[in-house]
Parts: sequence; structure tokens; C-alpha cells
Amino acid sequence: MIRFAFLFSFIALLLSPAFAADNEIAPQLRRVSVARSVGTETLRYSSSLARFYQDRQFQPAWSDGYQLLPSAAELLASLPAAAGEGLDPRTYHLFVLTDLFQRFSSAPTPQIAAELDLLLSDAFMSLSSHYLNGRTVPAQVDRDWHIPREQADPLRMLNQALTSGRINDSLQALLPPVPAYAALRRAWQDLQLLAAVGGWPRLTFKPPLRPGASGAEVVALRQRLVVSGDLPAAEGQGEIFDTGLEAAVWRFQSRHGLLADRIVGPQTLAALNVPASERARQLAVNLERWRWLPRFFGERHLRVNLPAFHLELIENGESILDMRVIVGRQLRQTPAFVGSMTYLVLNPYWEVPRNLAVLDLIPKIQADVGYLDKNGIKVFTRPGGTLLNPAAINWQQLGAGNFPYHLRQDPGPKNALGRIKFMFPNRYTVYLHDTPTPKLFEREERSFSSGCIRIEKPFALAQLLLRGTPLASPASFDAALQDAVSAVVLLPTPVPVYLLYFTAWVEVDGTLNFRNDLYKRDHRLAAALQ
Repeated sequence: MIRFAFLFSFIALLLSPAFAADNEIAPQLRRVSVARSVGTETLRYSSSLARFYQDRQFQPAWSDGYQLLPSAAELLASLPAAAGEGLDPRTYHLFVLTDLFQRFSSAPTPQIAAELDLLLSDAFMSLSSHYLNGRTVPAQVDRDWHIPREQADPLRMLNQALTSGRINDSLQALLPPVPAYAALRRAWQDLQLLAAVGGWPRLTFKPPLRPGASGAEVVALRQRLVVSGDLPAAEGQGEIFDTGLEAAVWRFQSRHGLLADRIVGPQTLAALNVPASERARQLAVNLERWRWLPRFFGERHLRVNLPAFHLELIENGESILDMRVIVGRQLRQTPAFVGSMTYLVLNPYWEVPRNLAVLDLIPKIQADVGYLDKNGIKVFTRPGGTLLNPAAINWQQLGAGNFPYHLRQDPGPKNALGRIKFMFPNRYTVYLHDTPTPKLFEREERSFSSGCIRIEKPFALAQLLLRGTPLASPASFDAALQDAVSAVVLLPTPVPVYLLYFTAWVEVDGTLNFRNDLYKRDHRLAAALQ
């Protein structure tokens, strides 16, 4: 409602004549365009503004010297819409601009005209930059986000918008053009409205609450699930934990990444009691992450969402394969970055990283030197160096400060990488691979690795990536695996791989999902957006 109130007021203001002509405004623009602020408002693009107005010979961009141009009112009417993107419109001088518009209407002066012009230009450059690649700088709020952003040139975007005269369209075109962003934005707007009227009720009973239970606790649970849309409103009353309520609990657990056992245990109760306002902040954080991302991922690409423990192969906007994954544990977190997958390795050796050898394997070898032989691990002087006899090494004297060797595990059923690994060379030494312990995929929380990503369906993924090659057929692929010889297989076309970090998203069917902030990366970003 506030946006429309602004719009109608500013259209009226737009039609009000101004006495100041271009030649009266130019000296004022020359003076204020070199400033770093206008009144209490800091100019975020002061150097760009100086260049912009110098190129225009200090003529105003948002008026013709006698009255404001329609583009001025259009920009001002567009600023409140930033709130719908999870951004604060005050960042874009909204209140000061509103005041300047009113002052310009009632008692225009060249100084007011110049300040108004300058703030409108700075507001457009700030908002266009934030729409295109986010309000925050990823490196400042998330040290493990390494995905390059779109290159923003706010001055060029400003000139293009002014030339076209389509201010709002120019701004909207900068937002992520994907259904996932639009759906998340709608969910954020809905949650904001819900939070504004009190959100959902807090549950105070002690867990667990099981199917078949009855009483006031069940009524409270029903009312809570109705508000979040997990239970139809028609089923909001009733003291029995029946099959309908079971289904609602299951739905809630599933979309929050919890064990879907239909029992309201401690974890489910904790998730139910996260306030709507906190969930809205979580959505705003993830909207910002979408703005950090490039606008085109590639017609064919892989996405791994780390907090969801989930991988998808996308082709032409459609998911053609998805699976569970295992990601890095807390002390060995998997970073967010983009790579290019160029080859696979069948029956891989595992070149044990030194830190893993020191921290994980040496204690096991010290307890039983036979551990090496049982697990097919050999000892070398260095990578590619001379093979050594492990029995001739005094393992008890080795540790973090004294380990002059290299360990390598042979291909086979016990190999830590399984039967295949998928390579997208990167400075983090992260790749996708099979695993000899598939039982771990049955768990809901799957952060067990040392940073690399174990995948649930490696052979299905390999065959899709190898389409059009001799190994595309199951028979040929199985034969290559059975050779038990390590072999590099080049992909016919490189495939982009995106390791992402989203703690909230909307599925294609409209289901809003939340996940725990696995690596505690949400809080700092949320604070930066305040």
C-alpha cells in the first residue's frame, strides 16, 4: 500500500513546474557533484557521480530545468519495491528523496534541484548494483564463498536506463531471471506479512508427541501447522493425533530436512518454534545469495546444495538426475565455488592428503601397522616417489611435525573414493566421488567427509555425463570398471559444477524448504543486510 501512496503523490509532484532552468542548476550540480554526501545522506558512488555529471556538462539528468521528468517519479516509485526483494529502501535515500520532492514542489530552488538530481542518480546506481550482484560483498560476510559475481557497471546502467526512459524495467531486468528466485521472493513476502501479524503460535509441551496422543497439546500442534500451511484449515481442531495430523507432521519434517518419523521429538519441536520473523530473515539471506550468483549457469550443469546434502544434474532448466550427497564436516567445511568438470577417473587411487594422513591415519597405523595392508595403503617417499616397506618405519615417532612420507590407497572395494571420482580441478582439492560406505546416505544430516563430496548415484551420473561416448552403454561402462585398472576418461564436453550454500528454497511444486545453517554462515550475512 505504501508504494501506491508514494506513486500517486509523486505523479502529482511531477506535474508541478520548477522555476530553475538548466543554466541555474548547473553551477549547483558542479558544486555538489564532487561531494561525498548530500546533507545526512552518504553518496555511495561519489566518484562515478562526478564523472557522470562532468560528462553531461553538469546538466540535470532527472529534470529538464523546468519540471521533473517522468523518469524521476518512476525511480522514486520503484524504490519501495526494494523491500520486496529483502532489501531496505532507506539504503537508497527514500525518505530524503521524498522530502526533496515535496520541497521541490512547494518552493523549488537550484540547490534543491541539484541535490534531488544527485541523490536520484546515486539511488539508481546503488539499487541497480544491488539488484545485479547483491548488496553485500561475499568475501566480507562469507569467507568460504568463492563464486565470481556478475560485473556491475552502475554508471553504464544509469546511462542506459536514462536513454531508454524505462527506469523500473531497467531495474527489474537486473534481478536473477530464474523461477527459483521469484518463488523465494514470494515466500519471503508472505512470511513478512505473517510475521507482522504475530506469526505462528509457540508450542510449550514437552516432546515427544506421538501419533495416537490426545489433549490440548494436539490442538496446539494442529493450529501451529495450519498457520504454516502444513495442515488444511478445516483440520485445525481436534484433540486426537490422527493420520491426517501424522501426514502434516511428516510434511513439515520433510521440508525442514528432519527425520520424517511423524513424531514431534525435540528437533521437530525446535523447528516448529523458530519464529516466523526468523524464517523471514533466513529467506532474505538466501535471496541475497541468489543475487550473488551469475545469471546463466549453463544449459547443462551440476548443482550441489551443501546444507541440503543434495545434488542435481540440470539440463535446459530441468532436473534430470538428483541424489543425496555427503559433504565436509565442521572442521573440514566444503567451500562454495564453481568449477568445470572435465574428466572422470575409474578405479581411482587415493592420494592421501598429508593432513588426513597425520590426523586420521597415523593413529590407526600406530595402533596396528597391519592397517596399511588390510586397506591397500602403500607408503612412498613422496608423491610419485620410491615405494617403502612400512615394517621398516618407526611409526611411533611420527606425527604432525614429523611425517616425511606419502600414503596412497590402491583401487579396490575399500578405496575411500569408491570406484569412480569426478574431477573439476580447483585450488580447494575438492571433487565428487563414490564411497565404500553407502549406508551413511540413509542419515538426514550428512556432513562426514573431509571436504570432498561423496555422491549416492555415481554410476548413473557417469553414464549421463558420458553420453555420446563408447562408455555410455551400461555394458561398456561395467566392463571398464571390472578391469580394476585406474583409467582417466575425458568428458565429451566440460560441465560446470556449482557448489552452493542455500538454507532455504522453494521446490518446483511450491513447497518451501528450510535447512539448518550447516556451517553457521547465515548469521553474519543477515547482520550485514540489516
